Formats: sequence, structure tokens, C-alpha cells
Amino acid sequence: MKEKKKLEEKLKESEELFKKSFKEHNTISLLIDSKDGNIVDCNEAAVKFYGYSEDVLKSMKISDINTLSVEEIKKEMENENC
Repeated sequence: MKEKKKLEEKLKESEELFKKSFKEHNTISLLIDSKDGNIVDCNEAAVKFYGYSEDVLKSMKISDINTLSVEEIKKEMENENC
């Protein structure tokens, strides 16, 4: 049981480090659901760049802020297999 607890703690630490790195990185980052184009998460750089709050961005689809057409976005998401 102790080993399992240690592994769970390490996983939690790793997840927290990833979240912190994602949120605080200077590069504009969006996490997009490849099935429907919903913006699942974003970082502070994206909030500043797009001029929307985090909550508003996370209520949008990538097609709401991308200059490509919906069809072109779908094609790109299929090609990238995000």
C-alpha cells in the first residue's frame, strides 16, 4: 500500500507541475477537443493575446477565434490528429 501511495503522490506532483507550466508559459497555448473544436483550457498568454477572460475562451470553439474556415479547421485537426 505504501508503494501505491508514493506513486499516487508522484503522479499528483507531475500533474501539478504540468498544469503550472502550461498556465504560466509565455507561449500562447490552447487545449482543444479534437472531436468538436471546443477550447478546453488556455493559459494566461492566450488570455492576454485574444483579449477574452479564461472563462469566456473556455466557452468558445477554436473556429470562433481562428481565421480559417470551419472546414479548413476540421481538415487541419484531422491532419494533426490532435
